Amino acid sequence: MALAAAVFDAVENVGMTVMIRGDVDAPVPIITTTFAVAKYSMFFVVLPYLVAGFVAGLRDRHGSTTG
Repeated sequence: MALAAAVFDAVENVGMTVMIRGDVDAPVPIITTTFAVAKYSMFFVVLPYLVAGFVAGLRDRHGSTTG
């Protein structure tokens, strides 16, 4: 997931550079926005894994103190 987010960020940065240099015609803004949204949506893909890992860690800690 981190690699995908890095690729999305790199493409977004290229698009932003192109737009800063003055080329704001289609499809550059659309492509840049798409990759920015994809990059930030990775948060919602990774978040369930983070929550599951946190809950599993709490369960392990709680289970080891009572057992």
